[in-house]
Amino acid sequence: MKFSYYILVIIVLIELIRYIPQLKKDFINRKRPHKIKISIEVKSIYIWGLNILIFSILIFKFLTYTVSKLYIIFGFPVFLIGILVGLLGLFQLGSQYHEEILRYSDEDKLEKDGIYSLVRHPLRLGLFLEILGISIMSMTYISFIMLVILMIFQYYRTEKEEKLLFEQFGNEQTEYANQVPKYNILLGLKRKILSRDSI
Repeated sequence: MKFSYYILVIIVLIELIRYIPQLKKDFINRKRPHKIKISIEVKSIYIWGLNILIFSILIFKFLTYTVSKLYIIFGFPVFLIGILVGLLGLFQLGSQYHEEILRYSDEDKLEKDGIYSLVRHPLRLGLFLEILGISIMSMTYISFIMLVILMIFQYYRTEKEEKLLFEQFGNEQTEYANQVPKYNILLGLKRKILSRDSI
């Protein structure tokens, strides 16, 4: 049973490493002036709530010794990849990150380098992989149901964000969207490798 406790402690520590910088950015960037705040149906508090519920189920499963090592072997790497992708996207955005969807200010630029050269929404992809990994490890119907709901919320947020990006950056965003996939990081990696080979 010690194996389950070790994995649980590692997951909790990783989650703290993942979300403390994001919460810090949320607090700091909340004070940063933007042109217009867009009213959206899906507030970040709903997404945070679902995330916490799914994570709570995993903790309960670990503490009751009902987590299969096989599920951990498959789910934990997916979880780690999601954390890595999300953190890369978060830190690369820097001060442009905000918990809510805001209209970009004039000094903001369209992020297209680094992880954003492989996938347009690494934060959304990272969260999906992270929660997918947790759902695999907990392996409960409720976790997967909440994962689907969470992704529906994220999809609508992404669509609204993309609309603002097209309005703000016009042809630059159109060209970027044609070159880099929205979520499929494997396709983005393949395109980048092929583009380098063609040079």
